[in-house]
Amino acid sequence: NPSTVEIGLFAELDNVPATIRDIGLLAVDIEASKSHAVGSLVGYSNFGSIQNSYATGSVSGGDFVGGLVGYGLAEPISNSHADVAVSGSGYVGGLVGLQDSGCFTCGSIIESYSTGTISGGDGATVGGLVGLNHGGYIAGAYATGAVSGGSNAFVGGLAGANDIDTDAGYDPPIINEAYSTGFVSGGTGSLIGGLIGNDLAQTGTTNSYWDLDTSGISDPSRGAGNIANDPGITGLTTEQFTSGLPAGFDKKVWKEKPTINGGYPYLIANPPPQ
Repeated sequence: NPSTVEIGLFAELDNVPATIRDIGLLAVDIEASKSHAVGSLVGYSNFGSIQNSYATGSVSGGDFVGGLVGYGLAEPISNSHADVAVSGSGYVGGLVGLQDSGCFTCGSIIESYSTGTISGGDGATVGGLVGLNHGGYIAGAYATGAVSGGSNAFVGGLAGANDIDTDAGYDPPIINEAYSTGFVSGGTGSLIGGLIGNDLAQTGTTNSYWDLDTSGISDPSRGAGNIANDPGITGLTTEQFTSGLPAGFDKKVWKEKPTINGGYPYLIANPPPQ
C-alpha cells in the first residue's frame, strides 16, 4: 500500500525492546513513494535490534529509505547485509536510511555491509551504507554499490552525511574500520565525498577508507565532500586495497582472499555469499 506511513516486513517496532534475528528476504520488491519510512525488513524501529539478517531485491520510497531498515532510532544492527537497489527522495542508504543514536552504541551498525546500487533525488542525503549517520556508531562495515544523488544532494560512498545533534545531548558519531568502493556521483551543487558526503561531525572517524580508482573520486583529499583531508579518512588504490588489510583493520574481524569479495576485505563473521 503506497499510502502507508511505515513499510517493511515489520512496518513499525515502536518502543519495543524486540530482537529480529536470522531472517533472510529474497527478491524484495517495494515501491512506496509516499512512505515516511520504508525498508525491506523494518520500516521504523525504536530500540529494536537486528542480528544475522539480510535482504535482496529493490526498495523505493520517500523520506527514509534503506535496503534493510528505513529509520532506526537507537537500533543496533549486527552481522547483517543488504544486496538491495534502493532509491528515495530523502535519506537513502544501502542498509539504513537514517541511523539515529539516542545513546552511545545504541544506534549502531556492526560487522555489516551493503552491495546494492543506491540513488536519491534533488536535495537527498545518499550513502552506500547509511543515508545519515546521526550520532550513530559504525564499526566493521563496508559498502560496494554505486551511489548517486540529484542536485544539491549529499552523496558518499559509505554515508551521505555524518552528523550530531548537540542540543539533544547525543553522543558524537563514530565510524571505525569501514570502507567503500562504489562509484559516487551527484548533480549540480552536491557535496560528494569518497566516503562521506557531508561530514558535520569532523571527528570520530578512524581507520576508514575509500577506493580512489573505482569511486570516481581520485583526489586523495576528498574523503568527505565538505572538508579537505577529513581526519581518519584515507583513499587507497584498488591494488592497495587488495594487497593486504588496510592499516587499523583488526585481523580478528577482517580477512582477505583473492577469490572472495573481489579481493577486498571481508568480515570473518559475516562473509559475502559464494
